[in-house]
Parts: sequence; structure tokens; C-alpha cells
Amino acid sequence: MKKQQLILAALALIASGIGNNAYCLDYEAKPIRWCLTAPFKTMGAVTGGLFCGVVSGPIDYGYHGALKGTKDMAAKFGNEKGTAELLAAAPLGGTAGMLTGGFKGMLQGVSHGAKLGWEKPFNRKSYLMEEE
Repeated sequence: MKKQQLILAALALIASGIGNNAYCLDYEAKPIRWCLTAPFKTMGAVTGGLFCGVVSGPIDYGYHGALKGTKDMAAKFGNEKGTAELLAAAPLGGTAGMLTGGFKGMLQGVSHGAKLGWEKPFNRKSYLMEEE
């Protein structure tokens, strides 16, 4: 009895697939490939976004923000390239620039890592903040 029910169910599935093209696997749509690659792409996007947002982005943008903050404050003291002005501006201008740059790097790092991690999972570029 169960064998007949299984055969009837299998025939019904085959008939519905033949009769309705929407349920057939379309060569152009490639839903099987997407189903197989989606978990890898998701993990690549998550790990890339986390690493860029927590490590790579804040370090890169924080460093450049600290340099910019120090030079801007030294320019307000009178000479952007003077040693005394740079030493006086480093504690306040460098710290402020590092904090704001680190926050900006965190935000941009998450989006950069997630975008590249989805397109090419576990690629080196999805973990580093490089200019494209």
C-alpha cells in the first residue's frame, strides 16, 4: 500500500513539473547554484564585514585621522611642519583625529567587507581596507 502511494506521489510531482514550467529548473535562473553558494557567500560577507569593521578599517582610518588631526591643529598653532607645533598638537589633535577616523573606518569597513565578501567569499580584499 505504501509503495503504491509513493509511486503515485512521485508521478504527481513529475507531472506537475512537466505541466508547469514555473516549477522546472530553468538553465538561466540557476537556482541550484545559488542555493549551494549562498551559505559560503553569507559567511564571507559576515567575516569580511566583522574583520574590516573591527580591525582593518579602524586601524587604517584611525592612523590617517590622527595624522590629519595633528597637522590641522599644528597649522592653527602657526606652522604645519614645525616640530614644536607638531609636538604640541599631537596629544589633542592626534587623539581626536584617531577617534573620529576610527569610527568612520568602522562604519566603512563593515560595508566594504560585507560587499566584497558577498561578491568573492573569503578573498583577501574583503578583509583589508584597500582603495579600489
